[in-house]
Amino acid sequence: MKHSKTIILLRKYLKGKASQEETARIEKWYASPDERPAVEPIDPLSIKEALHQRIRNELDKGAIVRPLYKTSFFRVAASIILLLGMVSYFLFFKHTTKERPIARIEIKKEIINDVPSPNSVHAVLTLANGQQIVLDSSRNGSLAIQGKVQVEKLANGQIAYSGDAD
Repeated sequence: MKHSKTIILLRKYLKGKASQEETARIEKWYASPDERPAVEPIDPLSIKEALHQRIRNELDKGAIVRPLYKTSFFRVAASIILLLGMVSYFLFFKHTTKERPIARIEIKKEIINDVPSPNSVHAVLTLANGQQIVLDSSRNGSLAIQGKVQVEKLANGQIAYSGDAD
């Protein structure tokens, strides 16, 4: 038997599709190892050439090339990514739209009394010579003259300075 015919016959036998004659032939061949026909030596160049020919035949058939976005794997992966994006949006970003205080800081102010509080509430003008004039109870007009500067109380209660301050 030639090598390729032997392989074909063995495949038929293993699949259970061999005829009675072929089955008897294989069983006889298996029972007597001395009577087995010599298998032709395999030529590596012929195998290489046969492989190249099979590849050329497959390429000539015009194998269908499908774009990546049309494959089911791509669609499943895109769906999962979209789903994860929506879930993360609702879990993380939707709650940040409400203004929540990040931390609550309480500041306790200590009152330091380094200046005593006044005994009465009056506006007082203190002049350079130390003289004090209570503005609430003073009359309108000239209050004091210091050097070339005159201090006056106006009718609306404002204080005006006039003159030359050298």
